[in-house]
Amino acid sequence: MNTDQSPDTAINENDTTANGINDEIGKDEIYDNNLNINGNQSQLEQQNDQDTSINQSDTQITSIAPTIASASASAPAPASSISNNPAKTIVKTYASRTHQYIETTENLKIQIVEATRTNESHSHISFIVYSIKVGNSIVKRRYSEFENLRKCLIKLFPVNIIPPIPDKQSLKSNLTETTTTSLGLKSSSSSSSDQNLISTNNNNHINNSNNDITTHRNYIEQRKRMLAVFLNRCLRIPKIKQCFLFISFLDPESNFNDYLTSKEGLELTKTSIYRLNPFDPLKNIQNQIYLTLPNPNSFSLLHSNNPSTNSNNNENIMSESDLIQLEMFQKFELKFKRYESVLNNISKINKRITKTLSEIVPDLTDLGSQFSSLSLIQDSTSIERMGKVFDRNYLFLNSLSDLISLKFLDKILELKNFAKTAKELMEYNKNKMIQLYMIESNYNKKKNEIKIFQQQDENIRKIDNITDRITGQRGPYSLQNQNEPPITDEELQASLYVKAQTKQTYIGKILPGINKFNNLVSSITDSNPVEKRKKDIYDLKMRVYQLQRQKFFVENDNKKINSYVLDELERFHDWFKKDLESLVNEYNIYLLEFIHKNVEAWEECYNQ
Repeated sequence: MNTDQSPDTAINENDTTANGINDEIGKDEIYDNNLNINGNQSQLEQQNDQDTSINQSDTQITSIAPTIASASASAPAPASSISNNPAKTIVKTYASRTHQYIETTENLKIQIVEATRTNESHSHISFIVYSIKVGNSIVKRRYSEFENLRKCLIKLFPVNIIPPIPDKQSLKSNLTETTTTSLGLKSSSSSSSDQNLISTNNNNHINNSNNDITTHRNYIEQRKRMLAVFLNRCLRIPKIKQCFLFISFLDPESNFNDYLTSKEGLELTKTSIYRLNPFDPLKNIQNQIYLTLPNPNSFSLLHSNNPSTNSNNNENIMSESDLIQLEMFQKFELKFKRYESVLNNISKINKRITKTLSEIVPDLTDLGSQFSSLSLIQDSTSIERMGKVFDRNYLFLNSLSDLISLKFLDKILELKNFAKTAKELMEYNKNKMIQLYMIESNYNKKKNEIKIFQQQDENIRKIDNITDRITGQRGPYSLQNQNEPPITDEELQASLYVKAQTKQTYIGKILPGINKFNNLVSSITDSNPVEKRKKDIYDLKMRVYQLQRQKFFVENDNKKINSYVLDELERFHDWFKKDLESLVNEYNIYLLEFIHKNVEAWEECYNQ
């Protein structure tokens, strides 16, 4: 299997390039600093009053990254330098022992060593707990915690393909459905035949129960393997490997749910991914400009692309590059839909094959033993050899069934889930384009409203000026200051925060219509229409400024997102094709080996 081209490596290709550049810079700095050390050492032996300059040199060395500091420490130094001015080293601190082990261990592999059923003491609800082994430490996590981890990683790194986890299914749904046949209630025309079938049906019921237990055990084992693959794939992605949330998940001394229930964790989990900064969500999690972004949906794009509803503005919906990228996304989406459908069918067929093989195996074993018994009666070595061939077929079929389940089906399911993940990434990118269109549409609409307000104000002001000249008094509109200061980001943030806090009061939650009623009463009883109009204009300007800032942020974000996602999909598609081809070739090898072993067994039987 071609693991060199894994998407985990592809995702972080840019990060690796950046690290390589930093390494080259680091080497130059090490070389320069080593020269400074050697130049100062000869002066140390002659003059002891230059300690200050050496200390400054040492301070410069230790301020470099830990890798550079360790390289400098390995350079030879005179004894006088060590004794008089010990080198200052920076020791990298780690959040926990698990963090240190993950960062310092090369080729680390995470294992899930056990899956056990546990009951909650207060609710008596049973669930499966998976024991994760990281080095010598063991941490136990539920499937729901794996699910929460992945959801958080998707929000923290929305432009990357996060490795998939097995689908969420209840354990009951994976057990064989109880039928009338399995309960021994098969109908029959005669009562005597019913009586004769009771014992047989009871045995079938026992066998079905055993099959249910086996199915349950196999399902848990499969989920255990696939969750381990998920963790190891995450471990090979530097962004995720260094993520505090991933480290906390693997740390037995950390309660992973504590973060999810913290203020930041709740905001991260509850906030829509489309209202988070795509490149630094935690830093901007309180940014009201992002938190008030419109939530896109597929209907918006269909409506916007409908010539009958919006023909005049169709050219302004997206730029030419966005339209080209959208077309490429549609091709990718169609391709991965086909992948997902075909892989799903292959998975179902192979599950039926393994089930059929498991049903044939006992019959072949019985057949082999019966031929062996017949050979004793007949005293025939040829019949005995035939019985041995069936015994060997039992081993061959078991081996083939295990290979299909462990080496093929697991990988097929993972690739199918990867295809689904790629579709989700394209959906995110497409919805960000829709979001920008929604902002631009609202922005243009509000700008037109402001123009209407301004035109009305101008007309009122002209009338007011004429009235002033006639009466000799200045009207209320004449007293308004036309040179109002521009709205700032701080003012916008404060206004949006207040609106978010007072959006729905406690009374409004109990009586949803009370807010509308209050607004109606306020509009009727307002005694100062001039001030009200002034406030309405200010609110409208605030809204326009909000949309203007949102348009600026989303436009800049989308430029980066489009580039990142397109590169990500191209690399992922290359890896996907190679890995799938390698998997199919391995599958063919399993079948060929099975056929060759069977042919060899029968040839030996007839050639002896």
